[in-house]
Amino acid sequence: MADDFDVKHYWESSWGRACPFHADVLDVQLKDWDLAAGTVTLHMPYRPCFDNSGVAEEAVIHGGVLASFVDACTGFALAMKSEGKGVTVNLQVDCLAPARRTALTGHARVVKCGRKIGVAEVDILDEAGKCVATGRQTCFMG
Repeated sequence: MADDFDVKHYWESSWGRACPFHADVLDVQLKDWDLAAGTVTLHMPYRPCFDNSGVAEEAVIHGGVLASFVDACTGFALAMKSEGKGVTVNLQVDCLAPARRTALTGHARVVKCGRKIGVAEVDILDEAGKCVATGRQTCFMG
């Protein structure tokens, strides 16, 4: 990893506003990072279209939205650590509690970033700070 790697520029040019899915659908925002530690914090505001039901009392954020946010958090953590390399080979999401009409924050960390394999994990928190999901991504880094 180069000491002069510009994480904010990489986010804006390749992931954040540059990726229509991250920008227009999920509205994912880069909040914080530590390049040396391989950690990143992303935020995703709540949108009613994320709900899995039209009945407000029953609605929770759809699992596919949670999985996409897990993918964005862990994928960006690995990408910033490897300067953009990596292709997902496995994505795991564990839903721990209902995410009801809430913005989400993901705190991701790189577990390993090797020549061939990269692994990152994330905790997804609701606005109250409750962990509603965890996730893990494995990437081929070759």
